[in-house]
Amino acid sequence: MKSPVKRVIYVKNEPSGPHLLQSGVKALSSISMVGAKEYDRGIAVSARIASTIPAEYIISKREFEDFGGSVIEVWSYAPELLSDNGRVDDISLLLSLDNDPDERIQMGLDEIREKHGLPVKDYE
Repeated sequence: MKSPVKRVIYVKNEPSGPHLLQSGVKALSSISMVGAKEYDRGIAVSARIASTIPAEYIISKREFEDFGGSVIEVWSYAPELLSDNGRVDDISLLLSLDNDPDERIQMGLDEIREKHGLPVKDYE
């Protein structure tokens, strides 16, 4: 299985609304001991919702790194279909972060793997 994240959009300010779901490290931090940093990804939307983001709100990755903003993950399906308490579901979260090289994130993902009876990764 592969990550549901098709692409990433950087925006000036964090948008709000019921169709926006917590994702990435921010979602992982809400269910594990992993701490989220300010620049960690945070919002998952469908391609349909992403198409409604006004062009003037979108910034470059460099601008985001220099001045901050928010990261929106555009998913290959509507994340709200499987959402859980305002965040993406565990398995989709696991798939979206599975290839992240950060050991702290992988340890948080191990909690999800254990919760759902999936094999824990071998880090050796």
